[in-house]
Amino acid sequence: MVPVTVLEVPYQMGLRNTGTGAGPGKILGAGADRILAYRDVPAQVQHIDLRDKTCEGMDAVVDLGRQVRVAVREARQQEVLPVVLAGNCITCLGVLAGLEPGGDTGVVWMDAHPDFHTPSTSISGNLEGMALACAAGHCHEDLRGRIGFASPIPDHRIAIVAPRDIETGERERLEASNVALVPATVPLSLNWEVEQVYLHIDLDCLALDESPGVAYRVPGGIPVDAAAEFVRHVLDSQPVAAVTLTNFRPDLDPNGMTLAAAVRLLESIRG
Repeated sequence: MVPVTVLEVPYQMGLRNTGTGAGPGKILGAGADRILAYRDVPAQVQHIDLRDKTCEGMDAVVDLGRQVRVAVREARQQEVLPVVLAGNCITCLGVLAGLEPGGDTGVVWMDAHPDFHTPSTSISGNLEGMALACAAGHCHEDLRGRIGFASPIPDHRIAIVAPRDIETGERERLEASNVALVPATVPLSLNWEVEQVYLHIDLDCLALDESPGVAYRVPGGIPVDAAAEFVRHVLDSQPVAAVTLTNFRPDLDPNGMTLAAAVRLLESIRG
């Protein structure tokens, strides 16, 4: 276990404490800093908030992304592992921007959805469904540029773990790419040479009957214990430089099952 700093980003597409934006605070309130303690000292917590309270939409995504970029970069300079508690997956752009000085980066993306749409394939136009495609340089170059994410991740350094809801258009894009689709099994076999790895965990990757408190719910999923084992394996076998935990909707989790699952994954990160 290495020292950890927890970054709380309590926003869903720029809206604070709304929908999945309420999730990071709940996970933090469940003791994330204590779970990720190093030598019995709780992890440092940094709260990310909008600098410009009047901005919204894409401008808010940029404002938050820039702050995440700076916080992640500072954590890595201090040889600390940033664990980001975020409302939605687009936060990955700020995290990856913060990792850029660290060399060739690989991405392990645990999500029920590949998030590999572009504006030309997405029916909804939902930016969250384009998060990984944007990180890979397939769309929204202006957004990456404004956040300060200069070098997109090449397809061959991306592994999507056990996706189970792949839409038309998105499926064809994946088939034409060099992105790896891998099962959530140990050991993880990746044919890449990277200097650091970003581990992205969308809680909708988990079995729905064990973790109902997520947006965009899909039947099936990875059992919580198996997911925790897989996360620990990734941390033990790959040079993980940052972790994001995202997509917890407390209003859809009346029995606390998803909160308990999030805590279990944090425990696996701690080791």
